[in-house]
Amino acid sequence: MDRRFGRLFPSPLGSCEATKRGSRVKRIAVLVLGLLLILSCRATAQIRESAAPSPLAIETATATQPPVVPPEFEDLYRLLGQTLDEFGAQLGACEPSPDRPIFGAELLVASGNRGEKLLEPATFETVQLSLDRFEELGLRGVTVQISTPLLVPDYPHNEDYARFFKQVAREVHRRGMTLLVETGPVFPDPQLSNVRYDFSTFDLGSYFAARKGEIARIAREVEPDYLAIGQEPSTEAMLTGLSISPPDYLAFVQGTLSSLDAYPNTRVGAGAGTWENPDYLRGFIEDTDLDFVDLHIYPIVGPRLDYLQVTLDTAALARAKGKRSVIGEAWLYKAFPSEIRTIHYGDIYARDAFSFWAPLDADFVRMVACLARSQDLDFISFFWSSFFFAYLDYDQTPTDLTHAEQMRALNQAVYANMLGGVFSPTGLAYAELLK
Repeated sequence: MDRRFGRLFPSPLGSCEATKRGSRVKRIAVLVLGLLLILSCRATAQIRESAAPSPLAIETATATQPPVVPPEFEDLYRLLGQTLDEFGAQLGACEPSPDRPIFGAELLVASGNRGEKLLEPATFETVQLSLDRFEELGLRGVTVQISTPLLVPDYPHNEDYARFFKQVAREVHRRGMTLLVETGPVFPDPQLSNVRYDFSTFDLGSYFAARKGEIARIAREVEPDYLAIGQEPSTEAMLTGLSISPPDYLAFVQGTLSSLDAYPNTRVGAGAGTWENPDYLRGFIEDTDLDFVDLHIYPIVGPRLDYLQVTLDTAALARAKGKRSVIGEAWLYKAFPSEIRTIHYGDIYARDAFSFWAPLDADFVRMVACLARSQDLDFISFFWSSFFFAYLDYDQTPTDLTHAEQMRALNQAVYANMLGGVFSPTGLAYAELLK
């Protein structure tokens, strides 16, 4: 692979500097992309002055000519493109529905992994800017990660965090948009998150008890439309250091669900990545009274499984059992099947930054939208919402830049386009789907 990005995501922005590495790329990305969506710590007044809503931009951040794919990525580009084409042909025509699915994106700036950065005045201003731009794309939903332990009663500033998330929820609902809240642990390592927390003080029972109380608080105070009480259980086990089997997690979901009967306006679900042990999803569907299952799609094909087919099979099983399905997170994972287990996912996700991937990203967005329509899913949300605004040009990115300099260049491009109301070809492709 191209070694210009090496390991992944050191992204200093003045006093906002933090190094981003770690155990689950998608959550690492939250930390970095949260920075992509702030003003490099500029004053709140400057944000709103520069961020007046604008019509959907016709101009794009990258050229509309066919991309020139670097030689080292030609085979991978071809494989991913063929896989998307073949799966699209399997799906066939997808007739749009006026009601479902709700199309959304991750509200990265509001991620719980950002910790005390959420409490800075500029953050909510950037939430509003992000929602302005999402509305211009035609989106009707957002996904927000609320991380343990931010709302645990004895955690510092838990009341302030609760106020922030309630404010975000009110703003989303004020715009007539749908809010999906996903829950799970923060990264405890200072290299991965702004939040410092030691999960080693928990055993499995006390950890699940804390999660259960926090989830009830989210339902009571934040009042999301959809609430995923669990997601990616294997990732949760890795982050906490706890041994969590599918029966353990199923018992946690069942016990938590029974405590949420008082909140009938919130649909409650749980989910997993399509690459995880299928027993998690099967248990959620067959052995609970959950309203929905929450699927995460990153790799589209692996060394043993076709993950897109897993998505179809899971949605069909859920439908047969009277449950709805949502796709809470998705993005095209740019790896050969053989690389999924052998190359650090940080190095794989570093490939995303370059604009030659935009046509495949757009095809992935179209394919997931078609999948959701064909399976009558309720809601889909794309994780890397920053790439709806900008990429880096591979040929114009100097090879001698440090990691920090590369990420600063991407940050600046994304934020400048957000301010100007300029969308990348991927963003415009998403908007076209929603017309």
